[in-house]
Amino acid sequence: GSMQALVGDLHELVRTPEMPAVLAGIEAGGQSLVDAAAWRFLQLMLLFFALLLGYRLLSARIGRP
Repeated sequence: GSMQALVGDLHELVRTPEMPAVLAGIEAGGQSLVDAAAWRFLQLMLLFFALLLGYRLLSARIGRP
């Protein structure tokens, strides 16, 4: 009984006129979160390779007699 009531309430909620705007806001927020995470990952990868290059150059310079 309570599951049927819950399903009925969800159907009513989905049919409200405000629901498309709410879902669009959630979608836009999720997209901006994914974009920010991808940008941060790219920055971290660039930092990693820059530090790796710096290490290689420094170790080659120190290793010379």
